[in-house]
Amino acid sequence: MAAGVFIHRVDTNYNDAPGRYHFPGRYYSRVKSLEGQWAVYYEPVKVRNSRGFYAMGIVDKVEPDFVGGGDMFYAHIDPANFVDFPYPVPQRGADGRLVERALEGQSGGVSGNRQSAVRPLADADFRRIVEQGFRRPFEEVFGANQVAPPIGGGLYDQSVPFEYEVSRERKARTVNAVVRATGFRDAVLRAYDNRCAVTGSNISSLDGSVEAQAAHIRPVTKGGPDVISNGIALSHTAHWLFDNGLLSVTDDRSILVSRHLNDAESVRALLNASGRIIDPMDFRHRPHPVFFQWHRDNVFKH
Repeated sequence: MAAGVFIHRVDTNYNDAPGRYHFPGRYYSRVKSLEGQWAVYYEPVKVRNSRGFYAMGIVDKVEPDFVGGGDMFYAHIDPANFVDFPYPVPQRGADGRLVERALEGQSGGVSGNRQSAVRPLADADFRRIVEQGFRRPFEEVFGANQVAPPIGGGLYDQSVPFEYEVSRERKARTVNAVVRATGFRDAVLRAYDNRCAVTGSNISSLDGSVEAQAAHIRPVTKGGPDVISNGIALSHTAHWLFDNGLLSVTDDRSILVSRHLNDAESVRALLNASGRIIDPMDFRHRPHPVFFQWHRDNVFKH
């Protein structure tokens, strides 16, 4: 099963966004070879509090940067097959060895001439990263009877303004639905410390059960990915209101209350005093504005 590594950092100068990876032409042939295959996102150790290997997605199509021009390209990532690891994988394992063994030099250190921003990922290393990222056997993550993704076959219309608006027909080797759902829930609730972003409550029982639920901002059934930036922790009531378009969030994180509620004042009384959602402490996990924009345009009852 072919796979690759995309190095990405939050302070990048490239025009990366959810669903696309921006890269210079010198990596074109490597990225092009990954169409229809998995790319694992890696945050280098130079980044403060590096997450290491933290997400993976199937490369849907590679095309030039038509707007920015120059020798630049985009790798579009299929949102149906883009997922954060519930448990980010550090560069080195508990045994002190590199998780990506192909990078090991003779002394056990990192071989500098093998560290490319885009590089192939050995099958054994991909398996190791996936198993650690999900804390499940590789066959359980993907399902033993699934077929490997075909090369190419991605559908793209360059006139579409944002990558998540594209329909897809590929039958790829996808992450098991139960594993995805469980991983998404665990990752989102951990990011929010089990606290509802709308009410601020973090009610839990003595057995460890928590009231907060992990909600997709843009549902998977509507093209949303299983990444933390497309998730928000909500209490049961807030989750119902959000899914039914009675609550939403602005770009400045203010909470919107729909006029279609029969008792809007009671709902406003539930909101935390700031009137804004409570974001995760780690800014890398905060919801991306593009997902809230989709929710306001397609779900919220104005």
